[in-house]
Amino acid sequence: MPRKPTIKSETLPYHITARCNNKEWFNLELQNVWDIMELKLRFIQIKEDAIIHSFVLMNNHFHLILSTPKGNISKVMYWFMKTVTLEIQRQTQRINKIFGGRYKACLITTERYLFNATRYIYQNPLRAEIVGRAEQYKFSTLYTLINNQEIKFKHTPNCIINLEHINKNYTVEERKNIKLALSRTEFRPPKDRSYRRALL
Repeated sequence: MPRKPTIKSETLPYHITARCNNKEWFNLELQNVWDIMELKLRFIQIKEDAIIHSFVLMNNHFHLILSTPKGNISKVMYWFMKTVTLEIQRQTQRINKIFGGRYKACLITTERYLFNATRYIYQNPLRAEIVGRAEQYKFSTLYTLINNQEIKFKHTPNCIINLEHINKNYTVEERKNIKLALSRTEFRPPKDRSYRRALL
């Protein structure tokens, strides 16, 4: 089945994710990968006017929420994925591809959906049982925000950061439905009223 084209928007944010080839870990210390991605996020801000709202780097994938005022999401992500790949290849002496495929993009159409997408990505380290609270995970814009830590790209949060809600666990069903909604080209949760009411 052919992949649906990414919806282009100049105003609404996207949730973006991409995973390493074969789900392997980055063949590089995570701090090094973070440093590379910091620079490349700055690069797409300068080159394509991208606005970075949230970013979380995990051992074999990343989550990114960003806006593209020029309506050029494909070009933005082309430059980001290409330059990250080339730099990781240079540092690891690898010739094989770094990411398993094209990035996945989901357009987020409401503030309510945006908060839940943000909460979901910041909870990644919690679900992986790396930390006890989301703001303790070092490779995340939540960590840099809470700790007033300088980073190389401009971080522009576009929803209220409430740590109590960020750290509140989803039920298994809620988590499954959020994941499903983010896998679509536009964030659309199931037509289940009880689930929709559960969204913060």
